[in-house]
Amino acid sequence: PHGDGCGWCPSFCGGAGKCMIGKTAPIFETCRADPDSGLLYRQCRVENVNLAPVIGAVVAGALLGFYFLYSLLRWIRRRHGTFALYLKKKRFDITYAGRKLYLLPPDGASYRQFFLMVMVTVALGVFFGGAVSDRGGPFYFQSEVYLD
Repeated sequence: PHGDGCGWCPSFCGGAGKCMIGKTAPIFETCRADPDSGLLYRQCRVENVNLAPVIGAVVAGALLGFYFLYSLLRWIRRRHGTFALYLKKKRFDITYAGRKLYLLPPDGASYRQFFLMVMVTVALGVFFGGAVSDRGGPFYFQSEVYLD
């Protein structure tokens, strides 16, 4: 909230606050909760939470989810008989489509070799994609200097 790399700790300087380096927590110091307001690191003001809309949305979402699940299970029972038969049919459909699109190995193939090939491909993609060599972490220091 106070510039890039600067997080506000309200418990310092007699409640006046202090700017520190760190994204989720200060790197070089610890920031306790402010005893007067209860504010934590990177919190500038006390947020008033109105629970009525949150509880209403959660209850409405749960009711809609239960209705959807109930309707799905009734449809499965009407179309396929049992949930186990439905899962067996879906497994067959996915396997058939995967083999037809050459995404899954054929029937007699070794799944250990297939899994190893997929893992090597993903690892090479991550390595050559630059995800491993990104600058950052706890030992990457910015060139700015913050004075107390």
